[in-house]
Amino acid sequence: MSELRDRWLSPPEWTVEKVLEFPRSVDGPWARYVHNPDANGIGTVRYPRVQPRDAECGAKLQKRTLTNLYNERPTWLDLAHKKLDAAVADAYGWPADLTDDQVLERLLALNLERAPPQRERSPQNELPQIPRRHSCSQARHCSLSGRFRLQLFLPTPRRTGTPSQVTIATG
Repeated sequence: MSELRDRWLSPPEWTVEKVLEFPRSVDGPWARYVHNPDANGIGTVRYPRVQPRDAECGAKLQKRTLTNLYNERPTWLDLAHKKLDAAVADAYGWPADLTDDQVLERLLALNLERAPPQRERSPQNELPQIPRRHSCSQARHCSLSGRFRLQLFLPTPRRTGTPSQVTIATG
């Protein structure tokens, strides 16, 4: 999926790869790009960048955004998403033709199954109530503001290792 998306965003016929070179330390953020470090750990960074071939290609590339890609929704993108959805469903042992609401219901059930038992409420672990304004299928398209803490126990596909835990805190 990533390769398809990258090819659409930066088609090789419109781009050229340029390599920037400058000195940096193997201990810094550029470490993975440092070549031939000396005894002090200073080497040459070789950082590849994709740039437009010319001004005309640059103008075309400015219109190539993920938003525009998903608004256009070409056939190859739909097919890639269907293939990915089928692979994920298979990893969970689910049928590939579930609706979004059915998938969300099953993920919630798995989450509740794996979540630790609820603690007794106390002022220390009391969280503000977030008003629910959307159905589950719409919730992924909205954003919340204010102070909240959301803890998810992501289900583990049956063919992989242990479940993941994600905690999101803001405010």
